[in-house]
Amino acid sequence: MGDSALPPSRYAAGYVAAGAPVADATSAPVTLLVTRVNRLAAASFAAALFLGLVIAPLTLPLSYVAQRQIRVSGESGASLARAATVISAVYLVVGLVVVGLYVHLQ
Repeated sequence: MGDSALPPSRYAAGYVAAGAPVADATSAPVTLLVTRVNRLAAASFAAALFLGLVIAPLTLPLSYVAQRQIRVSGESGASLARAATVISAVYLVVGLVVVGLYVHLQ
């Protein structure tokens, strides 16, 4: 029976069950690009999330500064800065509504 004229099996070496080829040892190595998270964005997000209304007047401008730093430096953390901005703005609006209702009902 000598050589077979059949093509190689999909499930032979170099293939996975789903049919996608697996990278062999001769392919280029995968490089991961890891960027730093902006510390001001992380700090303003954590402060806005955990300290809430108490620190919202401070975290709102800090999150804007973090967004500007991220645009300039290319660091990651833009979503944290944006979330801190939204959380701080919501806390400030709720705080202003509560104070306005308190003053109005007195």
